[in-house]
Amino acid sequence: MFEVPATAERLPLGSAMEYFFDETGRLDLQAASRDSRYRPALHDSLSFGYGAPVLWVRLALHNPAAALIDAILQVEPERLERVSLFLPGPDGGYLRLDNGLRVAVAQRPLPARGLAFPLRLEPGRTLHLFFRVETRNALSFMPVLRAAAAFERNTHHEELLAMLNFGVLLGLAGFAVLLFPLQRDRTALFLGCSMVCYCLFEAAFDGYGYAYLWPNSPDWALRAPWIFVLLMQAAFNRFVKVFLRIESSDRPWAARWLNGLLAAKFVLVAGHLFGVSFVLLAPIGLVVVAVSLLSHVGFAVAALVSGYRPVRYLVLGQAITCTAAAMRIGEVSGWLPITALSSEAMTSGLFYLAELCFFAAVSRRVDLLQTERESARAAALAVQRDISARLESEVAERTSELHQAKELAERANRSKGEFLARVSHELRSPLHTILSYAALLRRDFGGKAGERLALLEDGGRHLLSLIEDLLAYARHERDTLVLAPEPVFLHRLLARLDDHGAALAAKRMNHYQSRHGENLPPAVRVDARRLEQAVLVLLSNAARYTRRGTLVLEVTAQPAAPDRVSLRFAVADSGIGIAAADLARIFQPFERAAGAGGGDGLGLGLAIARQIVQAMGGEIAVESQPGVGSRFGFTLELPLAAQDEVPVKFATTTVQGYEGPTRRILVLDDTAAHRLLLEHLLSDLGFEVRGVSTLRAAREQLAVEDFDLALLDQCLPDGSAWDLLSELSPGLPAILISAMPPAPPPGLAAALRFEAVLLKPLVSDELLDAMGRVLGLRWVETEVETADGEDVVGGV
Repeated sequence: MFEVPATAERLPLGSAMEYFFDETGRLDLQAASRDSRYRPALHDSLSFGYGAPVLWVRLALHNPAAALIDAILQVEPERLERVSLFLPGPDGGYLRLDNGLRVAVAQRPLPARGLAFPLRLEPGRTLHLFFRVETRNALSFMPVLRAAAAFERNTHHEELLAMLNFGVLLGLAGFAVLLFPLQRDRTALFLGCSMVCYCLFEAAFDGYGYAYLWPNSPDWALRAPWIFVLLMQAAFNRFVKVFLRIESSDRPWAARWLNGLLAAKFVLVAGHLFGVSFVLLAPIGLVVVAVSLLSHVGFAVAALVSGYRPVRYLVLGQAITCTAAAMRIGEVSGWLPITALSSEAMTSGLFYLAELCFFAAVSRRVDLLQTERESARAAALAVQRDISARLESEVAERTSELHQAKELAERANRSKGEFLARVSHELRSPLHTILSYAALLRRDFGGKAGERLALLEDGGRHLLSLIEDLLAYARHERDTLVLAPEPVFLHRLLARLDDHGAALAAKRMNHYQSRHGENLPPAVRVDARRLEQAVLVLLSNAARYTRRGTLVLEVTAQPAAPDRVSLRFAVADSGIGIAAADLARIFQPFERAAGAGGGDGLGLGLAIARQIVQAMGGEIAVESQPGVGSRFGFTLELPLAAQDEVPVKFATTTVQGYEGPTRRILVLDDTAAHRLLLEHLLSDLGFEVRGVSTLRAAREQLAVEDFDLALLDQCLPDGSAWDLLSELSPGLPAILISAMPPAPPPGLAAALRFEAVLLKPLVSDELLDAMGRVLGLRWVETEVETADGEDVVGGV
């Protein structure tokens, strides 16, 4: 219920709206008023683009004052075909008022250009309103309540601005057309025609055409903006083609492309004139207009790069035009809400500024043409005088070329690093493509397939890192290895190593074991990528030289200082082993142990791993016996880190929400950054979230509110998540979130368990997958485009 102040001159009602879509379009008011699918609006306006079904909106307006309020309910924009308002009638029923493009101005509730309805709010009474919106045009809906006097002033203000707008546009268009015979330049003629069409487009787009020019043609009012904007684009297409001299250039494909766009626009205009389905033509028209704008900008930028000076003003004008057009396209397509940024005043002002830039470009082009004609005459007079100079210049140029060729040959002998840089690009580019498609497939599948694709993606990223390290080693840059230590959750890092180790072991039918010490700290400060790279080198070597055996990764910890820990990493295998004579040389570049066979790789792995460990202050040691196996290990002394120091972030997810009623989530985490990020993530997806930092606060929330799911941190200042587990109601599931593996207290009942256990930092896909499984949610997803090779999984 929305309380209406008696003195409000303009009152947006978006916060009071609730809406749902009638996919059948057959519901009457009685059925729509009882429908349970209403959901609150998130903005002052609703924007859904083309092809939306019938929209039902309900509002409840309350007059808290003791006086009667007479107001005008205005619906923006004016392009909707039919808006029906249902008002409570005196007999207990509802009175229907119709407005829109399919209702003549004289038959509207108020004889105005816009969509307006008179309202009377009785003192102390609540008025329940229902809207039914049906349109083939872009569905945007924003109700605004205005005082009657304010509505009249606003109407006069809009009419005055419209007259000024059309007067300025027609004046500029007439001036452009007059330039054609004066300057004998066709660009001025095409620019003037484009501006005339834009003036007609503005008149049709803002409802002036239907109100004053064609009041009895609702279908034409619907199609006229598209016809005029396509004609405007066609004229501007010719302007760009002549201005950039594309017809006489050495780029015939550019001329064919612009001719194709021109033909497409005329086909769309013909389709509108002959009554082809508007729902089909409108989205195609949007695409053609957008492609035309981008094509014009692209050709102009190419001309600017080539040194064509007059195009500077053209590029500036097109950038401004694209900005204004993006606002309009975003509004009518439902990508942007109706705001002041997309208002007519803003976009018209940008178009005026763009037209001034186009006039400046035409003026510069005329000056350049005159300069070129004068230069041509001067060049013709100086041809004979320049022949001798050109011959001397050519001789000097050939001598210079021979000298440069000699220098290039000598430089090529010293510049192998440049070759390696090119090789780096050739190796990385296809690998980036593979990683991008792996990420897309992982999002599409999920489950076991998603986990395996995630391992594939991680392995590819590790391979990319190894390629970069190999090239850096070849360029003798390893002596300047720079580490980037940062706080990380140790158990999450070990979990990734275990996943990779298990995958490596499975390739040769080996059994993988992971042995983690009980006193491992939750978080340390280390360059996780480099440490992971060094351990994976040891695991990869162990897997390569072991078949149907065992691979073991051991990680133990010992206190080193009050704020430091000594971590011991060891990789053991039951493979072929290494002879004593080979132990001294296996860490040298391009060296392999005897019996290595024809395995893949260049023999750089151990050399790189040793340099990484040495840079971290450790040293790799090896013990091996031929036929029995090998054991590689190293010890690192690392600073401890607090959990709240670990960077928290989530990557962009394809999940935008979920279907069904709002779910209430309790988040218990004593680390403020982790708790707040979970609250923001889940709130953005439509959950109602309560975040607390102690067991006491959690118990208080559970006593006064009902929740659908609890997300509980294991270690808390006043206890553990296990203490709260036994107190949860039988119907409240819980998920454990911890920086360390689960540690239930002794004697805990077997029936008490968490629905899922997640390690910090949380991975967004894992969290949403677990929540969806526990709550039985059906996620609403959209496709997300990522830059080449830049798809990543974020964590908390």
